[in-house]
Amino acid sequence: MLVHTSSVSLQDHTPKFIDRGKFLARKVQTAVKRAPKKTSGASEKAAASERRRFERAPIQAQVEYELTNSSSGPSRVRRHMANISTGGLFITTEERLRAGTRMVVRFELPNKHRVIAVSRVSYIREGVGVGVEFLNLDTDDFEEIHSYIASLKESA
Repeated sequence: MLVHTSSVSLQDHTPKFIDRGKFLARKVQTAVKRAPKKTSGASEKAAASERRRFERAPIQAQVEYELTNSSSGPSRVRRHMANISTGGLFITTEERLRAGTRMVVRFELPNKHRVIAVSRVSYIREGVGVGVEFLNLDTDDFEEIHSYIASLKESA
């Protein structure tokens, strides 16, 4: 709110008009300066692994998921997993799912241990697949997944 007092003249509050092109150019320059710098592929992978809370391991196995908040009712779909962690897994699918979609996942580890967990879609890689976070993972299932990941590290 502008207040007129005896010590301030109205001329001090006169709006200044600037060229729209110059204004936009400054905005772009500011955005470019603030943008994160490009890094090499190795640096990007290192940064991504630092952001991850759980260690991931590759896995070639089928996963079956059933959407729990689908308006058309429950539907079971079979796809393949690309990787797994004690926090979730990545499902390769071209199906369009939204982040936050709840589902029940069922899969078998290479040691034949069967896992069933309530999960949710945490991120989407359009045309590639979805990252799924376990919402409730049984202690036995957690330990079996952890052992699978540890066995891969030992054999590497």
